[in-house]
Amino acid sequence: MKKESPRDNHLGSIEWVNYYEEQMEETKVKYEMEKEGANQVHNNEIAKMKEEMKELENHVSHLQRETETIKNLQHSTEWKHREEKNELEYRFNIDKAQLEEQLRQEHETIQSKMEETSHTLCKEREELLERLNVTEVQMEVQRKELREAFRQEKNGARAGLLQANF
Repeated sequence: MKKESPRDNHLGSIEWVNYYEEQMEETKVKYEMEKEGANQVHNNEIAKMKEEMKELENHVSHLQRETETIKNLQHSTEWKHREEKNELEYRFNIDKAQLEEQLRQEHETIQSKMEETSHTLCKEREELLERLNVTEVQMEVQRKELREAFRQEKNGARAGLLQANF
């Protein structure tokens, strides 16, 4: 459920500050949830990569055992085996580099969003504080005007009483 903005219902300055503090807290919670989700994705990817690496290591181990049993095969067969192994390692390194780049970009995106949100919230807070200062100055001016009007009214009433007594 979307909360009403203080601008929508003309709340006072304190309510504005409270509203924006709530908004900031909600943003922090959302950030933490997104960060946790990104960490979970990162951890899942690492676990998947470790599993793939273990499978590749098992596969390489199997290939090495087969190589020992077929030592008498032609040189071309051994060369082919090494080529396959190199290709797997090459693909693995490419995939790993791509995943690392993707994670780096996701991290930068999250960091950028966090900085942008922080900047926006700071700017809004500064604007609210400026408005609060302006409002306080206006209230002080109005208080002075009311005191002056009260003093004048009081002096006018005294002068009327003095004239009535003479």
